[in-house]
Amino acid sequence: ADGVDYIHPQYGAVEVQIADDPDAIAAINALYTETSNGTKNLAIYSFIEDYTDNFRAAKKTEYVLGTSGTQAAAHALDTYTKLNTIAESTGIENLKTILGWVGATAVVTALNSMLASVKTLRDAIAADIVTDVANTAGLMSNTADANMSALIDLALAPDGSVSLHDSLDVTETLVVAEATLSSNVNRHDVTVTVKANAISKSSVDSDELSALDSFSVTLQINDKASYDDLMEAIAADGIEADALAAWSEYEVSETNYIRTTTQLSNVTDDMNFGIVYNPIKVTLTEVDETANTNVSINVYYGYNKTFAKHANSEKSYDYAIDDSGFIYKEGHVERITKDTTITRREGKAKVTDRLLGVLAMDANYGFSDEAKAILESAAVKSDMVAFRAPDDNDAASLITMAASNQGGVDVYTVTAGTYESGVDGMTWQPVACDVYDDGNALKATYPIASATFPTEDVSKVIVKYELKITKRDNSDTAGVSDAEVL
Repeated sequence: ADGVDYIHPQYGAVEVQIADDPDAIAAINALYTETSNGTKNLAIYSFIEDYTDNFRAAKKTEYVLGTSGTQAAAHALDTYTKLNTIAESTGIENLKTILGWVGATAVVTALNSMLASVKTLRDAIAADIVTDVANTAGLMSNTADANMSALIDLALAPDGSVSLHDSLDVTETLVVAEATLSSNVNRHDVTVTVKANAISKSSVDSDELSALDSFSVTLQINDKASYDDLMEAIAADGIEADALAAWSEYEVSETNYIRTTTQLSNVTDDMNFGIVYNPIKVTLTEVDETANTNVSINVYYGYNKTFAKHANSEKSYDYAIDDSGFIYKEGHVERITKDTTITRREGKAKVTDRLLGVLAMDANYGFSDEAKAILESAAVKSDMVAFRAPDDNDAASLITMAASNQGGVDVYTVTAGTYESGVDGMTWQPVACDVYDDGNALKATYPIASATFPTEDVSKVIVKYELKITKRDNSDTAGVSDAEVL
């Protein structure tokens, strides 16, 4: 196994060693051992035979993924390595040189033939496995039958043992040990679009929905992925969370909106997938105490309700929202986001005055006495304006007087609320508090912001109000009548 016996006609028996190449000796011994198992076959042949008989017809994938395929790949690589060690052995080349020196040309010819066969078998095995087999787990997944037969013929001599062969002409790629194993090979493009419809903030008294800016992304989704798998992928991408954050002004969520999605069992192809949010319905109940009516309607979340003005310009309505009290005026717009009850009643009658006369009284404009006189003069034409003014009947709802002790002194603190005139841009504001003594004489006047005074010798308190008019920029008054410039 580690040398060659040669009968020289002159010198007799000569054993030529290749001890200077221990790897080649080990490879020769190992392959010799494989063929000394009674069948005279290389070990790889049993795997080829098993594949041919039991898997090639219909179970290639099973073979590639199974234990046999893994073992076959390892044996193919091992056999290739040993054959390559022999084929490239410097020891054998040295042996051939020595044999040539002693005239053993027939042995040299036999060694050359043997090396040619070894190289042919080595190259056949190496066709596809040299770079791949160590990292794969399979064998012959794509091998053509003709090439497989050629490999078997190459591995077996006519009598079942390894022998010399002619060169092999492979017309197709010979895949002896190859497996391409991929996870999630079949994937589909799923275009996900997230949309929402809402009541526009600028819309009033309308249930018409407007589309908000939509968000879209294309995801790579595995074939046969379930609905839940797809939803997990969408959540991981973050597109829906981004959309909800962008729509926060409209409070888009599954609490306030109904979320619907495209229905599917599994992803089987490229597709479009939609997620849509639409506002829920809430109940708006309108109670009119004057007309004794009660009407309920269903409106979308975010519906903007305008508090209507009285048909009679000299009258006005007061409004309450749920249990708020009648603190809302005509023209107020309330955004409805839950079941809500709006109650209205006819408020105090308005007083009518000349618009220019009202403006003359407003300190915000800073008119001189002469200018005020002109504005108040009946000789100057002026539109009329009707508005409400606070009186003693409103004191209980506007003014509070709380008693306390500060630094050992009993004191009263007076606070007062604003009063709506019923006209946009005109509001009654508390400005001062007059305190009267027990003799009904004016004792002191305090700014309403700091109306705190001793309780001793106090008979009554009168809070003074001024009608404050919201001024407009000149750019806001083009095409607006005098009565609207307030």
